Amino acid sequence: LVKPTEGYFHLSYSLNDIRVVPENPSLPNRLTIEEWHDLLIENYGPPNTYLVPYQQLKLNENLLIGNLSAGQHKKGSLLPLFYGKPRLFIIAEPINYLDIFSMMLEVHGML
Repeated sequence: LVKPTEGYFHLSYSLNDIRVVPENPSLPNRLTIEEWHDLLIENYGPPNTYLVPYQQLKLNENLLIGNLSAGQHKKGSLLPLFYGKPRLFIIAEPINYLDIFSMMLEVHGML
């Protein structure tokens, strides 16, 4: 890859149109999955999927985010993608820590 030496780019999206999921996201560990769901609705709007996203990703709504396994944490970090009407996704390592079943059936089916 050739690294740029100068320049810039401009995106004509509002912040609400963009969802960013870093490789190791910081999630609100004291919230349950259901509370995280409610916070995402408050910030981005209702889910853009037919089913509730955390149910589709097989996350129990009563689990504390701080107690999630690495795979469950990754699924929780992907939840913001499925709320509101984002137009641009920036996702680092979206399938790290996910087992093959989760990758193929749950996440791939939603994206």
